[in-house]
Amino acid sequence: MNEVVARPGEIVIENETNVIICYALGSSLGICLYDAHKQIGGFVNSLLPVNPNQKHDLKYVDNAIEALYRQMQEHGCEHKDICAKIIGGAHLFILQDHGKDHDIGKANIKVAYNTLMALHIPIASEDVGDTYGRTLYFHMEDGSVYIETSQKKVYPI
Repeated sequence: MNEVVARPGEIVIENETNVIICYALGSSLGICLYDAHKQIGGFVNSLLPVNPNQKHDLKYVDNAIEALYRQMQEHGCEHKDICAKIIGGAHLFILQDHGKDHDIGKANIKVAYNTLMALHIPIASEDVGDTYGRTLYFHMEDGSVYIETSQKKVYPI
């Protein structure tokens, strides 16, 4: 089993017995796409909800999901076989914008839901929101995702 560490704003595509690990997801959102028939999984960690520019940038949830989906298809995955799991989006940081508080984690989750719905990709499971960080372990063998919290609790989603 090979472990591959994913960093923010980076797409990782793996297969077979590999495990994708992403440390310290806070308000950022980890998006896992998985094709069970091909045992191929892809992951991206995005920091912010919507890209205000036309340029594609993987640090934004909307751009990242679309790019991850395209790369999964380039690896031979079929749309009908792809499902998603989303992790993170914790309430850790608040930005002030025109006198209003914006919960980045909640905004990231909402954009992920909307983008996945627009692409007609079902969400198989999620572990989002709350006020703690998470580390995820995404197993290509069966598409399972295990979460380890900052309090060292480990559970599957």
